[in-house]
Amino acid sequence: MRLWAPDKRKGMALLKPVFAVFVLISLVILRSSPLRIYVSGRREGVRESKFHQIPTLDLITHSNTAQTEDAPRGVQHRVGPISPVESTYTCSEEHPDFPDQRMCVFSNLLIVNQTLHYVSSKQEELPPIFISWEKVYEGDQHLAISMTQPGNLPLTLWREVEVVRRAGLFHQQHPLNYYHLFTEIVPTMHYSICRALGICTHEASQDLRLFWVNKSGVNHPKGYVFNAPQAIVDLLQCISPQPVLNLQDTGSRPILMEKAVVGLPRNVRFYHQKKEEWQARFKDPPPLKYMKHYREQVAACLNHDFVNERAPTDPVRITIVNRHYEAGRSLLNAETIKDHILSLPSVREAGPERVVVEVVYLKGTLREQAAVVWNSSVYIWAHGAAMAHVFFLPRGAHAVELVQWAVKDPHDQHVWVQGIRKAFDIDIQLGVVTNDDRTKVFFNYDVIRAPNSQYHRFNDSEKVALLENLTCPEQPYANGGECFGWFHWGMSLVLKFDLLRPKVVAALKALRP
Repeated sequence: MRLWAPDKRKGMALLKPVFAVFVLISLVILRSSPLRIYVSGRREGVRESKFHQIPTLDLITHSNTAQTEDAPRGVQHRVGPISPVESTYTCSEEHPDFPDQRMCVFSNLLIVNQTLHYVSSKQEELPPIFISWEKVYEGDQHLAISMTQPGNLPLTLWREVEVVRRAGLFHQQHPLNYYHLFTEIVPTMHYSICRALGICTHEASQDLRLFWVNKSGVNHPKGYVFNAPQAIVDLLQCISPQPVLNLQDTGSRPILMEKAVVGLPRNVRFYHQKKEEWQARFKDPPPLKYMKHYREQVAACLNHDFVNERAPTDPVRITIVNRHYEAGRSLLNAETIKDHILSLPSVREAGPERVVVEVVYLKGTLREQAAVVWNSSVYIWAHGAAMAHVFFLPRGAHAVELVQWAVKDPHDQHVWVQGIRKAFDIDIQLGVVTNDDRTKVFFNYDVIRAPNSQYHRFNDSEKVALLENLTCPEQPYANGGECFGWFHWGMSLVLKFDLLRPKVVAALKALRP
């Protein structure tokens, strides 16, 4: 018998029941089969870790609706039509003293007109979900979500909805600060995704989409504009190859997230000892197995196993990371420091082929910046964004932080990089050199004398105290964050080599015994 008759209408009539039976049998087989398709996590040149999967979080269910089984890895986002669905959620309470601190996984969460919608025919009330430790907006520390009845949504919506298999919903908090994004925000995002959604492979998940869900507020009516350096964009793509999408930039197309995690865990990756509320709410860092896995994942993403490499010893590479004067915290005599190192007896004896000293300015892609660091034996930088890249140092390397002026405790600024080493269990020697001579630091006057600067409110004696004695005035109008910021960001340094010499000599002795 011919399946395809000359009369196409009759042929189609014969073919339809055969095709329907075939599709039905296929669906039954696929539903009962344990087969899963995974995207390979193996990358050339990077050693495969034995750490494969961390068990997902035990969640407290708040809905009787059955959860759909996870689909295979590597599924791309798709566009409807689909049948109308309702939302469900599960949450874990993270802190007994802060009932708003919880991690939640939503099923079938909807974005329509730049707003999150929980679609339910039940009379439900969602609990508050704490999403930001920084109080940057009025009322923006909690997730904004609308409770929506299914009947209030047009049926045409389900014809064009974009379906995202898995999603992470996060608050930017520090959209322009490299250190905070690199060492705090993104690792905490990874921890939440790995723990709650079980995405713990060594490469970016193809079916995961990241969203910034912070809203505009009274103080920031346009909301944050995520304009991070290219290196941060590269880092986020180590988690998801899809660009991070601002909730306010989702346009008119509806988006359905089949699984979405949101909320802050008790353990986060950020130095939080400065504020009492942070100390009470959070613990730093997340469990080590998650942080080590994150570092391995970034290594796989960059196709270089800096996690297990040893620091180079032949030649020993000494890298001095500098900043431009306009950026503040510039080492104004960096080239002189380089010459002093090259003049050390042990360096002259070894020769230029055995000890290489470079002054660099970190820029470019994440891999370009990381390569400078993972090829370093000794890494020297002025307190600032470059401390984030201690993350890339190979085992046995030496790292020295330069603090241009101790505003309070001489070790106050050094605790940040100590936290990085601890959180990721980085096998390096870490030291600090703090300038002790106030005549060796210089304010960036373009910053201090900016049109809206507090400096213009100082009287003459207050200006002298600031510029000569490095003392902020006592008056409330002058003793806020801006004056402190001038010390923290707007000051450059001429370093006395005598302060740095012992650190360099000790590093050379350890690397070239």
